[in-house]
Amino acid sequence: MEPERRSPYPYRAVWLGLALLIAALFLLWLASPKRSALVPMGVSFTPPRSGHMGNFYSGHFLIALVTNTTPWSIDLENAFLQWDVNGVIVTETANLWGGTNYTCSLEPGEVMLLPLEVPTNSPMFKISFRYNRDAGPFVRMLSPTFRMLCPRTIGPRQPFLLWMADGGWLEGRVHMKYEGEWQTNRW
Repeated sequence: MEPERRSPYPYRAVWLGLALLIAALFLLWLASPKRSALVPMGVSFTPPRSGHMGNFYSGHFLIALVTNTTPWSIDLENAFLQWDVNGVIVTETANLWGGTNYTCSLEPGEVMLLPLEVPTNSPMFKISFRYNRDAGPFVRMLSPTFRMLCPRTIGPRQPFLLWMADGGWLEGRVHMKYEGEWQTNRW
């Protein structure tokens, strides 16, 4: 009686499946946005002045000079200004990029002006804004598939879906936020 021999094909299929899974995970890891690779935005401020800039007019305003120090073309949006009034933090939108637009695009190295009206009785202020750029080609290619698989509404109780949206997996654009340091309002 001859011993029964096993076919090597099932083992090969298992190893091939594992190799494909490892390769797919490696590609996903390569395509995922890495926060350490992001270059911070360059922001500086001018002394207060009066007058107008585009559609913005004030008797006392500063100008934030926002420089795109990233290697990508970016879109600026949703600027916010916070200031301190007797220990209470007040937040207000400051969304007139260049004094005229609510959003704008910047190429690498370009500067956009953001006029800010900070109350004179406030000792400190800071700005924050969102910006986005195109995701890499691999993420852009896969984003329609992930968009079909994910729910239409994403809320704050869904951190994984928020991470996917910010990473570009749902619409092909990586979303980031600039959170400035507190600046003195004493000139």
